[in-house]
Amino acid sequence: MNITYRLGELFCGPGGIALGAKWASTITNPTNSLITHAWATDYDKDTCRTYSLNICGVENSKSVIHDDIRKRGNVTPKTNVDYWQKKRFRNVERDKENLRTLKNQSWKVLVIWECQVKNSLALENNVKDFLYE
Repeated sequence: MNITYRLGELFCGPGGIALGAKWASTITNPTNSLITHAWATDYDKDTCRTYSLNICGVENSKSVIHDDIRKRGNVTPKTNVDYWQKKRFRNVERDKENLRTLKNQSWKVLVIWECQVKNSLALENNVKDFLYE
């Protein structure tokens, strides 16, 4: 069974995690899974340009967003509400299935929600705990 995982990154930096994920997917399981770039964001414009070159192969990919997402709120669409509710439910179910699949393949997974990046000290501790457990 071939599986493609799409990687989205908050505070992406120049692309080290994305590059590592691409390499890991081809080295550890080259025929069954692939990790591809979906989107990335960082608040530094030069970093976004570097990420775009390193990962997307172009200087200004539309999938690399220069913005501080911590300043954005959770927005619920006012139109087509039924569609968005179903879409969010499907996304949650897909994420659960992807986590199960990754764990079954012996991947260690840390999920960080946007709301968790507001407290940088707590975020740092969460990542350290994950990496060193």
